[in-house]
Amino acid sequence: MALDLRETADLVGLLQMDGEPLQKILQNLKNTSSKTENGGRMCIALQCMFYDQYYRCYNEDFNSEILITCFILHSFSVGQPNGRPPLPNTKSVLYKILQYIESSIRELESQHQQSGAEFKEKVALKVFILQCLGGRQEILSKTPRQILQESIQDLQTKHEQLLQDDAVLESLKDAKRAYDEEKSAVPQGYMSQGVSAMVVPTDHCNVDTGPVNQWGYRPSEALDLRFDPICDRKAPPPLGLGEQELSWVYTEGHTTDLVWDTTMANTPDEALELRDKVQKALRQGLASEEQQALKQKLSQHPDSLLKVGVTPLKFPTLVDRNATVASHFITTLVQTNMKTAEEFLVALVNMNVCLGAHSVMTELVKLPNFPTQYITEYIVNALAQFNGLSKTDSRRVGIICTFCTNLLRETDPDSPKCQALQSKDLIAQLTHFATEYASVCEASTLYKILTEREKGESK
Repeated sequence: MALDLRETADLVGLLQMDGEPLQKILQNLKNTSSKTENGGRMCIALQCMFYDQYYRCYNEDFNSEILITCFILHSFSVGQPNGRPPLPNTKSVLYKILQYIESSIRELESQHQQSGAEFKEKVALKVFILQCLGGRQEILSKTPRQILQESIQDLQTKHEQLLQDDAVLESLKDAKRAYDEEKSAVPQGYMSQGVSAMVVPTDHCNVDTGPVNQWGYRPSEALDLRFDPICDRKAPPPLGLGEQELSWVYTEGHTTDLVWDTTMANTPDEALELRDKVQKALRQGLASEEQQALKQKLSQHPDSLLKVGVTPLKFPTLVDRNATVASHFITTLVQTNMKTAEEFLVALVNMNVCLGAHSVMTELVKLPNFPTQYITEYIVNALAQFNGLSKTDSRRVGIICTFCTNLLRETDPDSPKCQALQSKDLIAQLTHFATEYASVCEASTLYKILTEREKGESK
């Protein structure tokens, strides 16, 4: 009878849609209930959640979830959203929830808390259920949050109007009749015809108003008893532990002496401290002193580079916010683990042209035996970003032109800088780019160096 994991996730998703109109919740309910072979199981799950005292006490959004629960139950009572006939006994459960809300309102009134938010929300829930029973279509355009936030004056006015509506009163009588029939069938009617409840004896029964019957409860106590599901719920699978979480080891009754490490927490875990600093560098720009201190820490722990939380996906963020740290990170990684560094280099060469990427690439090309393919890809991708853009972006044009100019001024023919610009196609692209943006000072300088190089090769 229990919902499976997918059905439970769908149901929880519906209960959390307090910011969506009821019309959209109804549409999602149609899609959800069409996947569930027995719509009654969904209503049973809602009923079990409602009668769960722990869930009720510790759920901050309980009122909004009651409202959505009532809306779902009402939808199933007039006709299942998946086109099937109405579910029997949903009206009785809806009436029981209405009784609970009414008793809550009386209790708050006895405590003189009519001006509190809790009292207003309970009144809003009662008015909403009456509107559902009366078939008021205007509520479909509102969200549960909006309904619960209506003023107490408007709610009282609506309440008086609803109690004078013959359709509402007739539906209320039908719900009470269904509840009385359900109560008289306990426990034989438990979950036998869709959604119903079983009255289970509890220790809280202290009103002696008659003899106890064969099921362990007095007739007058039926309204005060808690409705509990008799089916056992399997424990959910445990979640995986995070890197900084602790798991207690349960010995199942065996007692052991506690062993305490007196040196624990005397010195902080350096790896954890380094990770926290790198995560801060990913979130915000660091001062120059902080960047230098972080570089020193990374130098002291080169084996921890892949344990500080920097991934190829996050690396461009580090480049934008703290280029000095990113330069040290990637240069160290290239020198120690080139295979792993390739993913970070791909992310780097595909970044938008910016000062951070420029400074990181400038440090990389200084490395001996640095693969020239990444230099070429960086230039080609940078030039492609200017296709169809305005010619007023002189700052970014100056960045890529300065980078290429520094490469062309390299005199060592064996250096990666010099080898990266051996392709005639790439030289042609740079020449065209420098001509197109000749109004920019850096582009004009690049064009002049390219022209001098071409004349020198022709000689």
